[in-house]
Amino acid sequence: MTFSPFPHFGRLALALALGLLVLFAAPWGPVGVARAQAPQPLLTILFTGNSEGRYLPCEVCGETARGGLARRATALARVRGLMDGRVLVLGGGHEFTPLRAALAGDNVAQALAQAYAAMRYDLGLLSARDFEWLRAAEALPGPAWLPPARECRLRILEAGGLRVGVVLLPTLGDMYAPAPREAVDAVLRAAREARPQVDLLLGLGVWGWEADATLLAAEDAGFDALLSTGPGWGTGVRPAREGRLLVVRPEYQGWSVIRLDILALPGAGEARGWIDGTHYRATKIKLDAAMPEDRAVSIILAWL
Repeated sequence: MTFSPFPHFGRLALALALGLLVLFAAPWGPVGVARAQAPQPLLTILFTGNSEGRYLPCEVCGETARGGLARRATALARVRGLMDGRVLVLGGGHEFTPLRAALAGDNVAQALAQAYAAMRYDLGLLSARDFEWLRAAEALPGPAWLPPARECRLRILEAGGLRVGVVLLPTLGDMYAPAPREAVDAVLRAAREARPQVDLLLGLGVWGWEADATLLAAEDAGFDALLSTGPGWGTGVRPAREGRLLVVRPEYQGWSVIRLDILALPGAGEARGWIDGTHYRATKIKLDAAMPEDRAVSIILAWL
């Protein structure tokens, strides 16, 4: 006689019991639910700026060294590979030159121009110091990187089926002072003219914190997000103007990449507003030892 450990159950009942065991062992805890419900972005914006020409990882951080353009190249390529055409990579001012310190030689300018070209930015805005230094070394990093100008300019990019307008703020004479009223008025006018043409409207400037504060204190600029570089405080993504605008400032010296996932468009008119987790998700991609270095960019920088 065959012994059964379930004398009162037939085969059908045994199968049912095992199925329930598997069901309740499945990852239905908070982590499992979060993974199942995490929305996929409509668009991902990767933003860097204020790297101040730092192309190598932090030299005094020991085993926790962060940054470096070779690690950044890997991070950008990874997100592009996962997002299937729904990524825009944008760069701000002072990527190539320090805010105050002495400038490096022509060989550094030429290597940085090659490295940034290899990373395939969709749009970048050079600070005045970036532009003059690169131009003197005959090392401009390609057509995606625009020189500073005294007037507002609009560029329209397309990704993920969205039209994304980028208003490039005009250059200012003093990046440590509030913005002149005429400059603020020009930006407000450019934003109003651009808004009907696009699904998402960004401002990209090298004004610095003091001048940005002047713009944010004025009437509603109409931007969905202001990507800001130049001197000032704070890094990351924070809502401003009662949640109607996101202020995005990168970490200094290129230690990370700001990732802004657009989960849903923030509405229009008076109803426009950003809700974290509903309309957007913001993270910093850490460029630490866990991030491998891109071979092509490493070779470019190895000559320095």
